[in-house]
Amino acid sequence: MHYRIRHKNGSYRYIHDEKIAIKTENGTYLYLILLNAAPNEEKFYQVKLDVFKNVRGSFVKADTYNPRQEQNEITPRQHDIARLVIKGFTNQEIADQLSVSVYTVKNHKQTLFKKMNVKSSLELANYVKQLS
Repeated sequence: MHYRIRHKNGSYRYIHDEKIAIKTENGTYLYLILLNAAPNEEKFYQVKLDVFKNVRGSFVKADTYNPRQEQNEITPRQHDIARLVIKGFTNQEIADQLSVSVYTVKNHKQTLFKKMNVKSSLELANYVKQLS
């Protein structure tokens, strides 16, 4: 599993949590757990489960599962704003595109920042791109 935890200074620690169950010859199971820091270049913004299978002695990634996180669902208007943030539009340009005030855009973005647990438009854009 992949997840992140927030440090008391506000930064995030990205964690890989690997678990494996091995059936022994006598029919019991041996459970192994490995926790390690994810590399800095591999950022993620929600819990993610990578499923591997054993193919001829090597583990091959079979699937990725992202558990549904209800509290992070966004409204259609917030989706429109996030889409324009990804394209690099400023708050004023987004307001002009959507025919709303710049303050409405700022309010929607602040709500998105809280829902997605990000601090900037760049982090928001990266988060939304990963969901697509």
